[in-house]
Amino acid sequence: MKHFKRSVLTKNLSTFLLCGPLFVFVSESYYQGLSAFDLDRLYDFFSGQSAYNLMLILSLYTVFWVKRLSLIVLPLFFAMNIFLGIQIFIGSLDKLLLILNFIYLGASFIFITFWSDELQDAIYNPFFTPQDIEKRSGYNLIAELVDQNGGLCIASITNWDKEGCFMNILDGAKIPKGTVEIKMEFNGIHFDQRARVMTNYDKGIGIKFILDKRVEQEYNWNELYELINDMGYKPRLI
Repeated sequence: MKHFKRSVLTKNLSTFLLCGPLFVFVSESYYQGLSAFDLDRLYDFFSGQSAYNLMLILSLYTVFWVKRLSLIVLPLFFAMNIFLGIQIFIGSLDKLLLILNFIYLGASFIFITFWSDELQDAIYNPFFTPQDIEKRSGYNLIAELVDQNGGLCIASITNWDKEGCFMNILDGAKIPKGTVEIKMEFNGIHFDQRARVMTNYDKGIGIKFILDKRVEQEYNWNELYELINDMGYKPRLI
Protein backbone atom coordinates (compact mmCIF):
# COMPACT_ATOMS: atom_id res chain seq x y z
CA MET A 1 0.00 0.00 0.00
CA LYS A 2 1.25 3.47 -0.93
CA HIS A 3 0.81 6.41 1.40
CA PHE A 4 0.37 9.86 -0.11
CA LYS A 5 -0.16 11.59 3.23
CA ARG A 6 0.35 10.52 6.84
CA SER A 7 -2.27 11.05 9.51
CA VAL A 8 -1.68 13.31 12.50
CA LEU A 9 -1.51 10.27 14.78
CA THR A 10 1.19 8.65 12.60
CA LYS A 11 3.32 11.80 12.86
CA ASN A 12 2.76 12.18 16.61
CA LEU A 13 3.50 8.52 17.31
CA SER A 14 6.71 8.69 15.26
CA THR A 15 7.79 11.70 17.32
CA PHE A 16 6.94 9.88 20.55
CA LEU A 17 9.05 6.90 19.44
CA LEU A 18 12.04 9.21 19.00
CA CYS A 19 11.42 10.52 22.51
CA GLY A 20 11.91 6.97 23.89
CA PRO A 21 15.73 6.93 23.79
CA LEU A 22 15.78 10.54 25.00
CA PHE A 23 13.64 9.52 27.98
CA VAL A 24 16.15 6.79 28.89
CA PHE A 25 19.20 8.99 28.25
CA VAL A 26 17.86 11.93 30.29
CA SER A 27 16.89 9.60 33.16
CA GLU A 28 20.36 8.08 33.19
CA SER A 29 22.02 11.50 33.02
CA TYR A 30 19.91 12.71 35.94
CA TYR A 31 20.80 9.61 37.96
CA GLN A 32 24.53 10.05 37.31
CA GLY A 33 24.44 13.80 37.84
CA LEU A 34 25.72 14.48 34.32
CA SER A 35 24.57 16.87 31.63
CA ALA A 36 21.88 15.58 29.30
CA PHE A 37 23.23 17.94 26.61
CA ASP A 38 26.53 16.08 26.26
CA LEU A 39 26.48 15.02 22.61
CA ASP A 40 29.46 12.69 23.03
CA ARG A 41 27.62 10.73 25.73
CA LEU A 42 24.50 10.68 23.58
CA TYR A 43 26.51 9.22 20.70
CA ASP A 44 28.05 6.61 23.00
CA PHE A 45 24.58 5.72 24.27
CA PHE A 46 23.31 4.95 20.78
CA SER A 47 26.48 3.29 19.50
CA GLY A 48 26.49 0.82 22.38
CA GLN A 49 22.85 -0.27 21.98
CA SER A 50 22.61 -2.29 18.74
CA ALA A 51 19.50 -4.28 19.72
CA TYR A 52 17.82 -1.15 21.06
CA ASN A 53 18.59 0.81 17.88
CA LEU A 54 17.20 -2.03 15.78
CA MET A 55 13.93 -1.99 17.74
CA LEU A 56 13.72 1.79 17.34
CA ILE A 57 14.22 1.60 13.57
CA LEU A 58 11.75 -1.29 13.25
CA SER A 59 9.18 0.61 15.31
CA LEU A 60 9.54 3.74 13.18
CA TYR A 61 9.30 1.69 9.98
CA THR A 62 6.14 -0.19 10.99
CA VAL A 63 4.46 3.03 12.13
CA PHE A 64 5.51 5.18 9.17
CA TRP A 65 4.24 2.55 6.71
CA VAL A 66 1.21 1.68 8.88
CA LYS A 67 2.00 -2.04 9.27
CA ARG A 68 -0.03 -4.35 11.50
CA LEU A 69 3.28 -5.71 12.75
CA SER A 70 3.51 -2.45 14.70
CA LEU A 71 0.96 -3.83 17.18
CA ILE A 72 3.66 -6.33 18.23
CA VAL A 73 6.76 -4.16 17.81
CA LEU A 74 5.47 -1.06 19.63
CA PRO A 75 4.65 -2.76 22.96
CA LEU A 76 8.07 -4.45 22.90
CA PHE A 77 9.87 -1.17 22.28
CA PHE A 78 7.88 0.68 24.93
CA ALA A 79 8.54 -2.20 27.36
CA MET A 80 12.28 -1.89 26.70
CA ASN A 81 12.21 1.81 27.59
CA ILE A 82 10.13 1.22 30.71
CA PHE A 83 12.43 -1.63 31.81
CA LEU A 84 15.50 0.58 31.37
CA GLY A 85 13.74 3.41 33.20
CA ILE A 86 12.82 1.16 36.13
CA GLN A 87 16.41 -0.10 36.34
CA ILE A 88 17.63 3.47 36.66
CA PHE A 89 14.97 4.22 39.29
CA ILE A 90 15.91 1.16 41.37
CA GLY A 91 19.50 2.37 41.41
CA SER A 92 18.52 5.83 42.63
CA LEU A 93 15.08 5.49 44.31
CA ASP A 94 14.42 9.02 43.14
CA LYS A 95 10.74 9.99 43.12
CA LEU A 96 11.14 12.20 40.05
CA LEU A 97 12.38 9.22 38.02
CA LEU A 98 9.45 7.16 39.27
CA ILE A 99 7.03 9.88 38.15
CA LEU A 100 8.72 10.05 34.73
CA ASN A 101 8.33 6.29 34.34
CA PHE A 102 4.63 6.45 35.14
CA ILE A 103 4.14 9.33 32.70
CA TYR A 104 5.94 7.41 29.95
CA LEU A 105 3.95 4.26 30.74
CA GLY A 106 0.65 6.14 30.57
CA ALA A 107 1.56 7.91 27.33
CA SER A 108 2.66 4.59 25.78
CA PHE A 109 -0.65 2.95 26.69
CA ILE A 110 -2.64 5.84 25.20
CA PHE A 111 -0.66 5.80 21.94
CA ILE A 112 -1.02 2.02 21.54
CA THR A 113 -4.79 2.27 22.15
CA PHE A 114 -5.27 5.03 19.59
CA TRP A 115 -2.91 3.34 17.11
CA SER A 116 -4.84 0.08 17.35
CA ASP A 117 -8.01 2.00 16.45
CA GLU A 118 -6.20 3.81 13.62
CA LEU A 119 -5.26 0.53 11.95
CA GLN A 120 -8.96 -0.33 11.72
CA ASP A 121 -9.71 2.80 9.67
CA ALA A 122 -11.23 2.23 6.24
CA ILE A 123 -8.45 4.11 4.44
CA TYR A 124 -6.01 1.30 5.36
CA ASN A 125 -8.39 -1.60 4.68
CA PRO A 126 -9.52 -1.93 1.04
CA PHE A 127 -11.52 -5.14 1.64
CA PHE A 128 -10.27 -6.52 -1.68
CA THR A 129 -7.08 -7.95 -3.20
CA PRO A 130 -5.61 -7.54 -6.72
CA GLN A 131 -6.68 -11.15 -7.42
CA ASP A 132 -10.38 -10.50 -6.77
CA ILE A 133 -12.49 -10.59 -9.95
CA GLU A 134 -15.18 -8.27 -8.57
CA LYS A 135 -14.12 -5.31 -6.45
CA ARG A 136 -17.49 -3.66 -6.04
CA SER A 137 -19.46 -3.17 -2.86
CA GLY A 138 -22.32 -5.58 -2.41
CA TYR A 139 -24.58 -2.53 -2.04
CA ASN A 140 -23.50 -0.92 -5.32
CA LEU A 141 -22.29 2.28 -3.66
CA ILE A 142 -20.98 4.14 -6.70
CA ALA A 143 -19.57 7.66 -6.61
CA GLU A 144 -17.99 10.21 -8.93
CA LEU A 145 -14.60 11.66 -8.01
CA VAL A 146 -13.47 15.04 -9.32
CA ASP A 147 -9.80 15.88 -8.75
CA GLN A 148 -8.17 19.31 -8.47
CA ASN A 149 -7.66 19.49 -12.23
CA GLY A 150 -11.28 18.69 -13.03
CA GLY A 151 -10.55 15.06 -13.93
CA LEU A 152 -13.49 12.73 -13.42
CA CYS A 153 -13.49 9.04 -12.50
CA ILE A 154 -16.07 6.53 -11.27
CA ALA A 155 -15.40 4.51 -8.11
CA SER A 156 -17.08 1.89 -5.96
CA ILE A 157 -16.96 2.28 -2.18
CA THR A 158 -15.64 -1.01 -0.75
CA ASN A 159 -15.08 -0.01 2.88
CA TRP A 160 -16.15 2.95 4.96
CA ASP A 161 -16.33 4.47 8.42
CA LYS A 162 -17.30 7.83 9.86
CA GLU A 163 -14.09 9.62 8.86
CA GLY A 164 -13.19 8.09 5.51
CA CYS A 165 -13.63 5.31 3.00
CA PHE A 166 -11.81 3.14 0.51
CA MET A 167 -12.84 3.30 -3.13
CA ASN A 168 -11.96 1.12 -6.11
CA ILE A 169 -11.56 3.04 -9.39
CA LEU A 170 -13.82 1.35 -11.93
CA ASP A 171 -13.13 3.03 -15.26
CA GLY A 172 -9.35 2.52 -15.39
CA ALA A 173 -8.76 6.24 -14.81
CA LYS A 174 -5.55 7.62 -13.36
CA ILE A 175 -5.35 7.42 -9.58
CA PRO A 176 -6.26 10.88 -8.25
CA LYS A 177 -4.08 12.63 -5.67
CA GLY A 178 -4.52 15.55 -3.34
CA THR A 179 -8.01 16.90 -2.67
CA VAL A 180 -11.03 15.43 -4.46
CA GLU A 181 -14.73 16.15 -4.59
CA ILE A 182 -17.02 13.16 -4.06
CA LYS A 183 -20.41 13.29 -5.74
CA MET A 184 -22.88 10.51 -5.08
CA GLU A 185 -26.58 9.82 -5.37
CA PHE A 186 -28.25 7.36 -3.04
CA ASN A 187 -31.99 6.73 -2.56
CA GLY A 188 -32.73 9.76 -4.72
CA ILE A 189 -30.60 12.07 -2.53
CA HIS A 190 -27.46 13.82 -3.82
CA PHE A 191 -24.45 13.86 -1.50
CA ASP A 192 -21.39 16.07 -1.85
CA GLN A 193 -18.18 15.76 0.16
CA ARG A 194 -14.62 17.07 -0.07
CA ALA A 195 -11.88 14.60 0.83
CA ARG A 196 -8.13 14.10 0.74
CA VAL A 197 -6.49 11.05 -0.88
CA MET A 198 -4.38 9.35 1.80
CA THR A 199 -3.51 5.86 0.49
CA ASN A 200 -3.41 3.80 -2.70
CA TYR A 201 -3.74 0.03 -3.09
CA ASP A 202 -3.99 -1.67 -6.48
CA LYS A 203 -6.57 0.42 -8.39
CA GLY A 204 -8.16 1.86 -5.26
CA ILE A 205 -7.64 4.82 -2.94
CA GLY A 206 -8.25 5.52 0.71
CA ILE A 207 -9.70 8.98 1.30
CA LYS A 208 -10.24 10.97 4.46
CA PHE A 209 -13.13 13.40 4.56
CA ILE A 210 -12.55 17.11 5.02
CA LEU A 211 -15.01 18.67 7.42
CA ASP A 212 -15.08 22.24 6.17
CA LYS A 213 -17.80 24.27 7.89
CA ARG A 214 -17.26 27.13 5.46
CA VAL A 215 -18.73 25.05 2.64
CA GLU A 216 -22.50 24.97 2.85
CA GLN A 217 -23.70 21.50 1.90
CA GLU A 218 -27.23 20.24 2.22
CA TYR A 219 -26.14 16.60 2.39
CA ASN A 220 -22.61 15.32 2.94
CA TRP A 221 -20.95 12.14 4.18
CA ASN A 222 -22.28 12.49 7.73
CA GLU A 223 -25.86 12.21 6.49
CA LEU A 224 -24.98 9.39 4.08
CA TYR A 225 -23.13 7.45 6.80
CA GLU A 226 -26.08 7.74 9.16
CA LEU A 227 -28.47 6.66 6.39
CA ILE A 228 -26.59 3.53 5.32
CA ASN A 229 -25.84 2.69 8.95
CA ASP A 230 -29.56 2.88 9.81
CA MET A 231 -30.24 0.60 6.85
CA GLY A 232 -27.85 -1.98 8.30
CA TYR A 233 -25.22 -1.67 5.57
CA LYS A 234 -21.86 -3.17 6.45
CA PRO A 235 -18.75 -3.16 4.21
CA ARG A 236 -18.68 -6.26 1.99
CA LEU A 237 -17.94 -7.14 -1.62
CA ILE A 238 -20.19 -8.86 -4.13
